[in-house]
Amino acid sequence: MKKLSLQTKITILTTLIVIICLTISTVFTIKNINVSIENQMANNVMNIARSVATDPFVISAFYMSHPEKILQPYAERIRKNSKNIEFITIINMKSVRYSHPNPQNIGKKFVGGDEKRALKGETYISRGIGTLGSSLRAFTPIMDGNKQIGAVAVGVLTRDINKVQLQLIRNILLTMIISIGIGTGGAYFLAINIKKEIFGLEPYQIAKIFQERNSILDAVVEGIIAIDKKGRITLINDSAKKIIGLEDKEVIGEEIDKIIPDTRLKIVLDTGIAEYDDEQVINGISVITNRVPLIVNGKIEGAIASFRPKTDLLSLGEQLTGYKQIVDTLRAQAHEFMNHMHVVAGLIKLNQFDEALKFVYNEVGALQYFTGQITRSIKDSKVAALLLGKYSHASELGVKLYLDEDSELEMDHGIVSSGDIVSVLGNLIENSIEVLSVAGKDEKLINVYIKERPTYIFIRVSDNGPGIDENIFPHIYDKGFTTKPSGKGLGLYIVKQIVERKGGEIEVRTSRGQGTTFIVKIPKGKTNRVKSEERRDEL
Repeated sequence: MKKLSLQTKITILTTLIVIICLTISTVFTIKNINVSIENQMANNVMNIARSVATDPFVISAFYMSHPEKILQPYAERIRKNSKNIEFITIINMKSVRYSHPNPQNIGKKFVGGDEKRALKGETYISRGIGTLGSSLRAFTPIMDGNKQIGAVAVGVLTRDINKVQLQLIRNILLTMIISIGIGTGGAYFLAINIKKEIFGLEPYQIAKIFQERNSILDAVVEGIIAIDKKGRITLINDSAKKIIGLEDKEVIGEEIDKIIPDTRLKIVLDTGIAEYDDEQVINGISVITNRVPLIVNGKIEGAIASFRPKTDLLSLGEQLTGYKQIVDTLRAQAHEFMNHMHVVAGLIKLNQFDEALKFVYNEVGALQYFTGQITRSIKDSKVAALLLGKYSHASELGVKLYLDEDSELEMDHGIVSSGDIVSVLGNLIENSIEVLSVAGKDEKLINVYIKERPTYIFIRVSDNGPGIDENIFPHIYDKGFTTKPSGKGLGLYIVKQIVERKGGEIEVRTSRGQGTTFIVKIPKGKTNRVKSEERRDEL
């Protein structure tokens, strides 16, 4: 038997969930509405009955020689002016009618037998069958001081109540059917989008790729260790265990400091700055290691270290280049795979289907345009990936991220590495996103302009946020300074450190209530200077 595709499973499951939820809510809604309508009708007839019973005109009519001649037109006038009221019957203490919608019944006794309690001074709601049929009735006594002289019965026919209830039920069921149709269509488009995001792969294919990745990592001679943002080991291959001497120990979930006391992975985690070809001693063995932050959607989610004994590197000679290329390729694949898994997990685990539909209908077109613009203007894949990740992150928070059409970035930036540009640009954009996400503005905009000149890299990030308060302006680059409850105060500090280390310039322009613009210029060579007269980029 052929397996159902992921798209079919998602569509069927989502549709079933929608149907079940709507059915349950509809049943309870109908039940509550029926009770509410009946209670409303009961309150209505009771209010009319009490109003008639306490009217001095009605009381005085009882002492006339022919009360029915006074009370019949009075009761009919009220009945005709009241919605859904079928009868208003005024009776004396012998149950003789003084009013009735059918004049032929005047003078006859009340039918139903449920009026006796009213003639004993009780006020109540009752169901009974009279000359007009089954009805919901309100009874209340007519009192002249402390003496009871009669009673009033006001009723609405059961069939009239049922008609109102049936009409509402029809409307609810129609709404339910329409909602199921919308839910099914939404599930279909959601399934299509998920399939696109995972390149049309089925779950078993993703599992196979994951297994193949682990097998490849274990086959690599170079040791690889990855940690999460809390410093716990999430991945370690066999080569790393062998180099460190942990072949028989399970270390997944352990603190990295307990395994490698003098590791710099946590520093990379905090700063987001990659470190390459660093010599380190682990358990008496000298190794050459590379450490890079793991960035997912513009946020540092962990760090990865790859290392190899120094003696091996010296002896392998030319093979070193080949192995390094393999490790670099694997690292890029691992990074890309984790980004894909993040997208899959986010869309599959997200229960807010309306938000998913909103993304499908409103964001996909803009994302395609943004992606095309990046593809044309940004040749550096790492910077392009950062911008795409930031775009998605900004969209989730209701912030619109734009790339200036004149932006341009090549692959080679001299002494300025892709990591430097990613750190500077990523922190500036993230800072604007965080500010705008809590700003009370209808339209939240970020404009990014990046231009590679012959001698320097120019970056400008502008937002229309609230601006920077003059009291905190002198401290924005201080390490650890932040205005956010959960912030670490490292973003702008890292930006300034990178810019100053490369001999560049950073400038900020802010206007209270209008927004903030950061301008960064980084020379591409140690001897290059940013010319002060080159201001056309700032316009």
